[in-house]
Amino acid sequence: MVIKLLNKKFKNVDGDVIERIKVLSSDSLNLIIEDILDIESIEDLKKVWD
Repeated sequence: MVIKLLNKKFKNVDGDVIERIKVLSSDSLNLIIEDILDIESIEDLKKVWD
């Protein structure tokens, strides 16, 4: 679901980013979902999982 949302928001999410998302913990995925409207770039997204 997170990947679908990000692809819809950013059009073409890089394969490396998708692979990283696939191994995130459920807590990290929940943070992304909660912040999806505030995340304005892939760089912002990377801050969530770091």
